[in-house]
Amino acid sequence: MKRIFLLIYLTNAFTYSQIKYENKLNDFGLSEDVIKTVEEDYKLILFSNVKPTEQHKLDKRRVKLFNSNGLLVIDSVIRGQKYYQKEHSLYYYNKNNLLKKIFQHRNRGSLTETTNFYNSDNKLIRQNENKETEYTLTYSNKKLINKSMLRYDYNGESKKIYSFDYQYNEADSLSNVIYQNFAFNEKEHLRFEYNKQLKNTIKLTYRNNKIRDSIVSTSIYHINGKLVELNEKKYNIAGELTKEIHQKFNDYGLKIFSDIKYGSTSIQEKSEYDKNQNLILELTIYNGKPSQKNIYTYKYDNKGNWLIKCLKQRDFNFLKQTKPEPIITTKRRIYYNDDSISKKITREEALCFCEPNYKKRLEEFIKKEKKSNTKPIIIREVEEHK
Repeated sequence: MKRIFLLIYLTNAFTYSQIKYENKLNDFGLSEDVIKTVEEDYKLILFSNVKPTEQHKLDKRRVKLFNSNGLLVIDSVIRGQKYYQKEHSLYYYNKNNLLKKIFQHRNRGSLTETTNFYNSDNKLIRQNENKETEYTLTYSNKKLINKSMLRYDYNGESKKIYSFDYQYNEADSLSNVIYQNFAFNEKEHLRFEYNKQLKNTIKLTYRNNKIRDSIVSTSIYHINGKLVELNEKKYNIAGELTKEIHQKFNDYGLKIFSDIKYGSTSIQEKSEYDKNQNLILELTIYNGKPSQKNIYTYKYDNKGNWLIKCLKQRDFNFLKQTKPEPIITTKRRIYYNDDSISKKITREEALCFCEPNYKKRLEEFIKKEKKSNTKPIIIREVEEHK
């Protein structure tokens, strides 16, 4: 059963840069009893404009730690064979399990501190970044009526950068958004018009009281609240059609089809998922011709969490490539709240899962490196990862 609802997208100047985070187990496709994951990415082959280049090194290592409520508390990433890029994030929550504070340490020492504040209804009312940027949200009758952004200088003086004011009609549907950019003294209006069945939404963008563009959209939702289908048509000030978007989603809200047309360009994307709702196929079609194909395969444990993920890719623009080639394989170890640990996957097992002939290919590659009088790349056997 499907129901028709209204979906509102704020585009262009009406986007709001308040940060949103993936911080729950289901955001990462993990079962509810997971407390820690350790992932390692290995590149197998890299396609360039010149020739395919064999790869056989650890490209990225990522560790995630979750608390007893299934919320992410530590996310650590190390990139590169020599561990030269590091990123660490720490997440803190209040007693209602709402994200309270985030510390993000980037490569070369940059540190970002984000703090969230909530009202008695657990709605976000303020977000501060490094005591330099502040986002504020104001509500009336539990409906959002204003979003604003402030910047602070070295003296602690604040300056308003932009704001959004939201107005609603008698049916409590959003009817008007007023955007003001104080830095450039710009003001825009976004007005919404609905038909009686709320099947179609017309979004009209005004600047200086003149229509700049309009978007007509239709959105269909499944009874579980997930988006099923979205159709949009965008027109310019002259009423000419400039862009069309058609998207479909499965019952879990995952995109399975996208068709975007603008001018003489058409881009289609098709996606498929397995029973665990993990992506297994991505196909991009550019102007009616296949452009890129990604195939994902997985090895699972008995709890439905993957232990190995393999990406094979075919770039149709690379004429010598006639089939999807293994690009990246990822091995993952999972720690559960009952003190059990998933099977340890060796480097060899992960590589050969993605490419059964990998060891033979690697040996041939090393021989070619030696014959070419270039410095051979030393490959340690997989026993080091036992």
